[in-house]
Amino acid sequence: MKIRFVIAWSGLLLILARFLTWSSGVMGGPVEYLMERAILPCPKCGGEGEDYFETGMELMQVIRCEECGYFGEQAWDDLPKAIYLWNAAR
Repeated sequence: MKIRFVIAWSGLLLILARFLTWSSGVMGGPVEYLMERAILPCPKCGGEGEDYFETGMELMQVIRCEECGYFGEQAWDDLPKAIYLWNAAR
């Protein structure tokens, strides 16, 4: 039950972050803070996740654990989707 609540809460933060990104021309501001708050702990070790960019032929967004180095699934140029995939790996 607690896991579902935490995943639901992070989902709401992602929705709010997407809205603020969309309306950044009007409001500007705290999108990065909300994105960081929406990243749940690592599903493998419980460490803190951070956003990570991979470049090559395309720009890929992925969340990586600072502790164990575990990578979530990649999302092409879409950080909110990468955060969703990371949180859904539980």
